Amino acid sequence: MNPLIKASPANPTNSLVEVRDMLWEAAYVAEFLRGSICNAAGLDSGFELSTAEAYGFANVLQNLIKSIEKANTILEEHEWEDK
Repeated sequence: MNPLIKASPANPTNSLVEVRDMLWEAAYVAEFLRGSICNAAGLDSGFELSTAEAYGFANVLQNLIKSIEKANTILEEHEWEDK
């Protein structure tokens, strides 16, 4: 293998594809949650979550936050590599 290729850092294109995928997934999850809440809020009985549903909702939001933070970190690293 070419030594120049071995010494090169991770392919920035792969990192950007990973970020793009994370952001699309985050957008999908956010849209799903928004739709679920809007559908439940439209019920005559109002909108309530059981304890298990609330923990599940909080867990999904926490995973969404982590995914967005990871994508942001990758973008920041890519920005520093470009300087």
